[in-house]
Amino acid sequence: MSAPSRQHLNNRSNSLCKELRSLGDGFLATFDGPARAAQCASSVIEAVRSLGIDVRAGVHTGEVELQETGVRGVAVHIAGQAAAGECLVSRTVKGLVAGAELKFTEREKTT
Repeated sequence: MSAPSRQHLNNRSNSLCKELRSLGDGFLATFDGPARAAQCASSVIEAVRSLGIDVRAGVHTGEVELQETGVRGVAVHIAGQAAAGECLVSRTVKGLVAGAELKFTEREKTT
């Protein structure tokens, strides 16, 4: 994980954020709530964009399977579908964070 990304995760000390695993040029983290996860993801994207780096972030909430190496399951797979420079949130997250003053844009459908 890049230093700016890790710094943004560490700065989220008011939320329960846990970095689970480094994925080469990425990382997987869990949060205590979907709004905090989306806010952190967006701030990481903006912070590293100024360095000329396009990162992708996906946010989903759901059941995961705990393993020795981290977590896996549908929630992890859905969160991994974001494109470079994008914070992709699932419809589940969008519904849960209503009232959290987050703004969303519809993603163009691919064929």
